[in-house]
Amino acid sequence: MENEEKLEEEVLEETAEESAEQTSEETADAEAKTAQEDAAAEEKEPELTEEEKLKKELEESKDKYLRLMAEYDNFRKRSAKESLDLSATLKGNTIGE
Repeated sequence: MENEEKLEEEVLEETAEESAEQTSEETADAEAKTAQEDAAAEEKEPELTEEEKLKKELEESKDKYLRLMAEYDNFRKRSAKESLDLSATLKGNTIGE
């Protein structure tokens, strides 16, 4: 029983770590891409039509939304891991007493 719990905790830890690494890499890539796009946009900066302005605003909103979702996903996984750790600790303390 304890081995199963430890195995489950290890799997959750690995999953959380992989997700955090992947999310941080995606965030870094997205930030680099955004910085490059901003630099390129500043160089060109011709008159934008109303449609182009709205498309640009939509892209920025999508980017913010995706980042927020990634942060929430990381928070959710971290909370689940902490909950499992706390539960295991409480069980260990109860059995120890």
